[in-house]
Amino acid sequence: MIKIDKEFEIYHQLSKSFFSMIVKLSSFTEGTLELKDAPKENRDIKINEFMRMVEVTSAAQNALYENAAFIPKDIFEQYDVIYSKANDLFWLYEKRMQEYAFKKLDFDALVTDEDKAVIKEIEKEFSSVNAKLREYLSTLSIVE
Repeated sequence: MIKIDKEFEIYHQLSKSFFSMIVKLSSFTEGTLELKDAPKENRDIKINEFMRMVEVTSAAQNALYENAAFIPKDIFEQYDVIYSKANDLFWLYEKRMQEYAFKKLDFDALVTDEDKAVIKEIEKEFSSVNAKLREYLSTLSIVE
């Protein structure tokens, strides 16, 4: 396998896993906000969706840190900032889901407007790292 193929594979894996993580965080956030006035049985769907968020967040973490040595420092750092913000939000949601499960928190408090703003920041930073990555990939040359 030539070097450029391996790098493309790494960046494809990173992009795909981070996109999945961001989509799941975003859909959990938006979906929870939309369910505030829904019947309780519809709200329970969020627990299953949260469990899927665990999987995609873990996959993004693994894709980033397993390949850390092969990613240029500036691109790694940008991905790491995105991951850190997403991970912080994930753990905040986990805490709130626990409190909701033990009836210490109302459903309406699972997601806040501030959470929605963090998602927008993450999406903007993901677009930025993708632009930087496209620029970097355009400079690669074939090495056998």
